[in-house]
Amino acid sequence: MKMQNPVPPTKRQLELLGFMADYHAAHGKWPSQREIAKAMGVNSSNMSGYIRQLIGKSLVRKTTAKHRNAELTSTGWRVIRTTEQQQRLM
Repeated sequence: MKMQNPVPPTKRQLELLGFMADYHAAHGKWPSQREIAKAMGVNSSNMSGYIRQLIGKSLVRKTTAKHRNAELTSTGWRVIRTTEQQQRLM
C-alpha cells in the first residue's frame, strides 16, 4: 500500500513552530498555550485548535505537563531546520 504525502504545514503553522523552537532555545522549556497565543496575536481559547492541527501533522505532540503541554516532535524540528535552510538560500 502506497503512503500518501503528508499535508505540509501552512505559513501560520510554520510561524507557530518557529516560535515554539525559539522559545525553547531561549528559556529551556516549551511555551504555554497562552504564551504562544500572545506571541501569535490570537485568542488563547483558539490555541488548542492550532495545536491539534499540528498534532495531526505529527509536528507536535502532547506532553503530560499541565501548562506547557505541547512540544515539537523530531518531524517538527526537521521542518523548522528545512525552512530555515530554505530561507537562507533566498
